[in-house]
Amino acid sequence: MTTMTVAPTRGSNKLYDVPYLEENGTNFAFWKYRVELVLQLCNLWPLVDGMDKAPNISSPDYTDWTDRDHEACAQIALMLTDELLNTVFHAQMLKEAWDRLMVCYEGKGEQKIAYLIIELFHSTLSDETPLDPQINTMMHTADTISVLGLPLDDKLIAIAIIISLPPSYDTLKTILTAAKSMELTVENVRSQVTLMCILHVWRWNQHLA
Repeated sequence: MTTMTVAPTRGSNKLYDVPYLEENGTNFAFWKYRVELVLQLCNLWPLVDGMDKAPNISSPDYTDWTDRDHEACAQIALMLTDELLNTVFHAQMLKEAWDRLMVCYEGKGEQKIAYLIIELFHSTLSDETPLDPQINTMMHTADTISVLGLPLDDKLIAIAIIISLPPSYDTLKTILTAAKSMELTVENVRSQVTLMCILHVWRWNQHLA
């Protein structure tokens, strides 16, 4: 998981280094989650959700409110690439900038879900590189689908991993899909794949000997 580092700023005294939003929006769900956390920690989220509305311009609180709004806008701007700044460049206040980003990227959620589901269930793992990192990539895809609003059952993810195993694991695929005594979970599939990897290495070493 990507960490968020901290450096001082004038307003909240914290600036969170969040990974940039990618132009095609593929990381939008995670980017949005991180940004919401940042704004909540800085007590700036009410400016987005409408709980903290702009006071009258003659109010003594107006200057303080605009300072906070500008700070929040700066937080958002520093989490966007130069290309994506065009989306919010002329926004006067935080809520306007945020709403523009939501219109631009959140509306594509269902299309992204469909794309990621295809990616998840049409993956083909390779036994030429370690399987565990490849399985981690599949898990990340499944997590992204869940964040976008379609939680996947653990058993379904386990099945996706099984059908993605390379041909050298065909025997294990048959055992896992046919076994009734073992609960079909991602954890169990991982452990069986690890054991099979160890067995492959042992057989290869025996062959070399």
